[in-house]
Amino acid sequence: MKRIIAAFAALILLSVSGFAQTDKKPHGDNGWEEIKAEKVGFITDKLDLSVEEAQVFWPVYNKYEKEFAAANKEVRKALRGLHPKKDEKVSEAEMAQRLNVYVAAKSKVSDITAAYNKEFLKVLPASKVAKLYLAEEQFMHKMLDRFAQKKYRKPSAEIPRQPVKPKAPAKQDNQTDDIVE
Repeated sequence: MKRIIAAFAALILLSVSGFAQTDKKPHGDNGWEEIKAEKVGFITDKLDLSVEEAQVFWPVYNKYEKEFAAANKEVRKALRGLHPKKDEKVSEAEMAQRLNVYVAAKSKVSDITAAYNKEFLKVLPASKVAKLYLAEEQFMHKMLDRFAQKKYRKPSAEIPRQPVKPKAPAKQDNQTDDIVE
């Protein structure tokens, strides 16, 4: 019963935070929202949060996830800078600068995790914080597996084939249709 109430509370918190966001895609693509909802359910199940724990945990976690995602976006941008375009000439000094930007972005991700680890420990016992990190890793691997299966699945496996009717055996020249008795 506690799990159901915690899951319901988490979904309410997620939906409230979802309405507050203004950077949604204009075409109504809700794929990310579905994944986020699945992640909330997955984490709720793995952490076995009480109602009280869920009420204090989810606002902290949503704030963490927002900052973590923004920092990872900076990492991806910096990583693209390490791969110059075909026509682009990059000096060693410029590449060293780009490397510094990349390392700083990676460091920011680590700093956010460390800062929020302290926040999580204020609202949850250490055993549940450990379960949180394990659940995040498990969910990430689950999603990677799901996307890999979709990407590498053969198109013929997605479309069911109609059974092929066997052809009638071809007649040979010396056979006749007349039955001789």
